[in-house]
Amino acid sequence: MPSITLLDTTLRDGEQTPGVSFSLEAKLAIARKLDELGVGIIEAGSAVTSESEARAIKAVSSEGLDARIFSFARIVKGDIDAAVSAGVSGVHLVAPTSDAHIEKKLKISRAQLLERVSGSVSYAKSNGLVVELSAEDGSRTQPDFLESVFRAGLDAGADRLCVCDTVGVLTPERAKPLFEVLSSRFRVPLAVHCHNDLGLAVANSLAAVRGGAREVHCTVNGLGERTGNAPLEEVAVSLSKHYGYETGLALSLLTSASDLVSTLSGVSVSLNKPIVGRHAFVHTAGIHIDGMLKDSSTYEALTPELVGARREFALSKHVGIAAVRDRLSQLGFSVPEEALPDIVVRIKRLGDSGKLITDADLLAISETSLAQNLARPIEILGVRAVSSRDSLSEANVSVRINGRLVEASARGVGPLDAAMAALQDALKGIEDTSSIRLVYYDVKSVTGGTNALVDTRIDITDGKETIVSRNIGPDVVQSGVDAMVEGVNRFLLRRRK
Repeated sequence: MPSITLLDTTLRDGEQTPGVSFSLEAKLAIARKLDELGVGIIEAGSAVTSESEARAIKAVSSEGLDARIFSFARIVKGDIDAAVSAGVSGVHLVAPTSDAHIEKKLKISRAQLLERVSGSVSYAKSNGLVVELSAEDGSRTQPDFLESVFRAGLDAGADRLCVCDTVGVLTPERAKPLFEVLSSRFRVPLAVHCHNDLGLAVANSLAAVRGGAREVHCTVNGLGERTGNAPLEEVAVSLSKHYGYETGLALSLLTSASDLVSTLSGVSVSLNKPIVGRHAFVHTAGIHIDGMLKDSSTYEALTPELVGARREFALSKHVGIAAVRDRLSQLGFSVPEEALPDIVVRIKRLGDSGKLITDADLLAISETSLAQNLARPIEILGVRAVSSRDSLSEANVSVRINGRLVEASARGVGPLDAAMAALQDALKGIEDTSSIRLVYYDVKSVTGGTNALVDTRIDITDGKETIVSRNIGPDVVQSGVDAMVEGVNRFLLRRRK
């Protein structure tokens, strides 16, 4: 099978996700991760958008990455000039080709469009740029005119050609023959750019590859306009797993790339998202768990290690002592027989509120139960937080650390952020808590109404191991602080063993 180039447009099309705006530092961090992942082309943005955007693209271009750095550009001389100034190696030159776009958006004739395509490609090439010519709304463009646009671009020196399914109306049945025809008529690499309006972005991308496309445009986590673009992780794994194509990607970095983009974009990944969702490798049904313990291939299409994730088993409120004993044994966690009833009660308490109890939760519950009679290094005495509409929230915490009263105050973006900052300040200097950091935070309402219980889960790490801590309570701030303290206590108790 031939190799497939992946063009990642998280920093351009992905940033067009409503509410997403990457800082220069965020763009650099994502670009470095994409390069480490092995992405062939990074579309770093559109240099003509603003001065700050141009600076960010130039910074990415100056990083010395192995990936080629492109800028989005319209068939406008100024866009190409901005791309040249940003120091990119190529442009993703986009020409609207459907009659709706030509007549209603550009308000020009087909002949005028062809002139603009030819002139823009020639100008970009004269400035030393690699040119990937994209047909915007190409999936709704009449085939003969689509070929005319591509021919005009090739005659002017275009290096690659791309069909954009701009509004996500393509189907796999149309995508494959379309690319079969195009690949038989044009001897340059063909690319496909799919949006996910009807949930077919991955299927259409794969069909295009089967028809002859040798490049696929993607975004991490499927970010993008409206319902997003083809998700990089799903396209990459499908190409490798089902079709045997070489993408050059280090698949084991997909989960960490997803986590980074989710954090920097502020867009959470759905729990049940394929490949990188937190539940992608969590098994709950008894028959599934039984099969998995015998052979993981019974209920997994791929191993979690392939994409840098981990497998988990989840228990429910129906669990009994025997099942808990067996699962803890499989996890290598030794628990005295007399401790099992309390652990089961705690599991059922969570299960009754509809919570998913994973291996990480089971270990957290067990450690908490075993440690309940031990002297806790840190004890929360009180938390007070005040929210303000016009300024940062303020919080103060009172804790007892190894018997010593410590109070601290801090400000933050919201009362929980302020309380966590105050707690962090209070813990300074205690046994080496400086290496412990929060890597995941999630809070959900357990019941309805303004007096609802909240379920808080946090993952904290010291760089060597990760501890999951959970707390259910009526106050979102108190619940978050309690979960954090519980996690830190468990780290400290482990170190004292």
